[in-house]
Amino acid sequence: MPLKKGSSRETVSENIREMVESGHPQEQAVAASLSNARKSKKHKHHRKLKHKHRPRSKKKRGMK
Repeated sequence: MPLKKGSSRETVSENIREMVESGHPQEQAVAASLSNARKSKKHKHHRKLKHKHRPRSKKKRGMK
């Protein structure tokens, strides 16, 4: 079963539990679940920044 997306403590715990029940070692389950949570958090932050407009500076490069 694929890991659930999300970075909350509850989601990470569910992912660990699911992996251990399916036969993975606990250390591997913890590492995979935390890695998944970091990726989920990173993508969430990236989506927010992607749509914001950054104002450009009015200085032209190379001209003084």
